Amino acid sequence: MAAQRARLCLDRAAAVVLFLALPLALAPGLFFFFDVTPKAVLLFAGTALAMGSLAIHPPQRNAFRLTRAGALFFGLFAASLVVSTARSSEMIVSIVGSDWRRFGMAAELAFCPVAFWFWLRLQADSRFGMFCLTLLCAAGLVASSYGLAQFLGFDPFLDAKYYQTDLRPGIITRPPSTFGHAIYFANFCLLAIGGGLALARTAGPAARRYLGYATAILASAGMLTTDTRAALLGAIVGILAVAAVAKTRFRRWVTAGLIGVPVLAASFIWLGTAAGYKNRLLRDTGGSRLLLWRDSSRMALHGGLFGFGPEIFAREAPKFRGDDTAATFPDNYDESPHNIFLDSWVAGGMVGLVGLIGIISLGMIALARRSHVQPTFGRPLFGAFAAAVFSQQFSCFVLPTAIGLLVITMVGLRAREEGTTAELGSPKSRWIWRSVLVPLAAIAVFAAAMVGIPDFERGRLPRLISEGKLKEGIEVYRAGSFGNPPGTAADLWFCRRMNEVFRRSADAGVKAEAYRASMAAAARATRDADSPSLGYYEMSTLHASAGDLNAAERELHDALDWSPKWYRAHWALAEILAVEGRDAERRAEAEKALQYCTQTNKDYVAIIAKLRELASAGAH
Repeated sequence: MAAQRARLCLDRAAAVVLFLALPLALAPGLFFFFDVTPKAVLLFAGTALAMGSLAIHPPQRNAFRLTRAGALFFGLFAASLVVSTARSSEMIVSIVGSDWRRFGMAAELAFCPVAFWFWLRLQADSRFGMFCLTLLCAAGLVASSYGLAQFLGFDPFLDAKYYQTDLRPGIITRPPSTFGHAIYFANFCLLAIGGGLALARTAGPAARRYLGYATAILASAGMLTTDTRAALLGAIVGILAVAAVAKTRFRRWVTAGLIGVPVLAASFIWLGTAAGYKNRLLRDTGGSRLLLWRDSSRMALHGGLFGFGPEIFAREAPKFRGDDTAATFPDNYDESPHNIFLDSWVAGGMVGLVGLIGIISLGMIALARRSHVQPTFGRPLFGAFAAAVFSQQFSCFVLPTAIGLLVITMVGLRAREEGTTAELGSPKSRWIWRSVLVPLAAIAVFAAAMVGIPDFERGRLPRLISEGKLKEGIEVYRAGSFGNPPGTAADLWFCRRMNEVFRRSADAGVKAEAYRASMAAAARATRDADSPSLGYYEMSTLHASAGDLNAAERELHDALDWSPKWYRAHWALAEILAVEGRDAERRAEAEKALQYCTQTNKDYVAIIAKLRELASAGAH
């Protein structure tokens, strides 16, 4: 009995950590990447708790037979992921993940044992599925409430300037809630809407049904405030998906939804106070996405069977950027292909793409079948699945949306199963399982520490630098660098701050200290998951400021090796060549900069004029 109670406690604790705490995790002032690192730490912590639970109550023989195909699939997935990571141009980044989402090999592999644990527990106890779905809805309710508060101008945690954009004649506020960006918040809202409707339409305690209704309503409002057109279209696709499996009588409600969602969105957009939203809706056609998808496809084809490795897109993508992309969007930065299938294809090659297509296809088919067996519960989950998959054709997975999709899919598949508790396996099999599960739990704890501790050390950096505490800031940066993988965006951020101190300070001692710190950070930044060209560019500016033009030129050539169509690197190189009197080379570099910067808006007028002057000065 004691072991049974311990297992139940660990199961509930793992579910709370993974399905409630992870989506809501936000720790400004504690972590440098305060909206990403806590989620990664909680993913590994939840994995450790789940493995601990399985170690206490290992899989039964009959349960394992039911999941043998799934175990085989996850084994093949893990093997292909390891191969893709081994091919990466910066393996440590592919393992740990980039700072904007921490979705490297370690996090992806953590999903395998979590999914395995979740599936086994759902087979043993159907109530556990409802408990987990309730947790996900509670997370959606809290996140949506916070997002609505941000939209209305109340935010006790974040500065609103980070999610407000001036789109004259109005300012647009796109609340990110706890997800770092509005589009990930919107994608999570789609899952919360479906989960809420499933809870609301299922027999059970009144409080749970009220939670479902409240979640569906607030998540719908939160999704609309993000002004994410992909999510709005996703909601319509979700309604159409439900209509496809619905009976005739139910289709009247579906039709009402198809009419009501666009009308509600239109009424919101056309409010007099929403001028910025209307301006974005009518004039912003998606930016560089079409060109980005084309360039990403070219990159993916070049990656072959196993791709470039997880989280390497931003590092390698500039090499595959088309001339028209570079010229039309000269300062664009894309951290991903903004499409889940392209993202998987680039990272894992054809193996990764086929795997993701297979998972989504099987999920869609299974949930559609479940919708016929248990309509009131299955249909909302099927609609949420379809809506989220469609919406993420314009974005990519992050930890909360991947976790949410896992819950929606697995709970939907096990919706009608009665709770049963099978006999434990034989003592021999239990010890075999524990010999695997206990080390997995220990590895997950270690991963949580490796991700969390260095970023916690660096959490004080912004405050120290803003207060002018240079020496203390450098010490904190170095402490945070110990054990932290080289090439995080914190390195680039710190390099730029030290570069500013170097340029502005009149104190020779301060300048020397800032110069050394900036060069060290820039060197680490060249191994970044972001484009290494940014690190080399910062190093070149430091060398140029110190009067070492040869070193500056060398760093700019290194930057162009990684990003050959970046006009700023060509421009800076032309400036150096002009000082050295190398006119023919200067003109060539200036002409390349002009070729890759054809913008005509006011922000680029002065830049174009300087480039034309460099290209024509001294020409015969």
